[in-house]
Formats: sequence, C-alpha cells, structure tokens
Amino acid sequence: MRNLFGIAKELRTFDPADSWVILVQSAPRLLPAFPESLSAIARRSLEKLGIEVLLSNRVDAIDGEGALVGARRIAARTVLWAAAVAASPAAINGWNGQPVPGLAPEAKQAGTYIGR
Repeated sequence: MRNLFGIAKELRTFDPADSWVILVQSAPRLLPAFPESLSAIARRSLEKLGIEVLLSNRVDAIDGEGALVGARRIAARTVLWAAAVAASPAAINGWNGQPVPGLAPEAKQAGTYIGR
C-alpha cells in the first residue's frame, strides 16, 4: 500500500484531461434519495463532463490491476472508492414523512436534535 504522501503528490499532478472516470452505482439511478428528475440531471451533467456512469452495477473486486465490475474488468492504476452510508435508525423524517437526504446541514440539525 502506498503511503498517503505519495498519493497526495499524485493528486497534485493529476490532469483530468488524461483520465477516464467511471462512476459505479449499485442503485438503478443516481441520488436515489432525491426526485428522479434530479437524478437524471445529475447523470446528464456527469456524462457531459465525460464521466461514464454505470448504474445497477457494483464493484466486486479491486486489486493492483484495476477493478472488477460484474463481468467487466476495468484496468486502472488508481481506484478511488467512496461508499455510501446507511441512515441511522435515530434519523428524523422531513415535513412529509420522507427521510431527510444525507447532507451536512441536515446531519447537523439531526445531531443537535438527537443530542437534546
């Protein structure tokens, strides 16, 4: 495993124009906690930036050669992993009874509320 200083140096010299970015989402759409219209806008925006969006897929393995997404092998020198988190059972619902999206302001409000 590389040390963090080596990764930080790589990120400073990273040129997005020389990259191939793939976003893998296990859900059938992006931002599943938001309305479908916003999911569609997010996907179009990412694709307009040249990002390949793979929905209803999951990363099955990551190794020194890249990642395995279903039956597809994606060769990569660098894989960045960001996994979603499940909402706490202590989370509160919004005005209409729907869960509040996991955003920082909502999380701060919920933490203050639960702390009281």
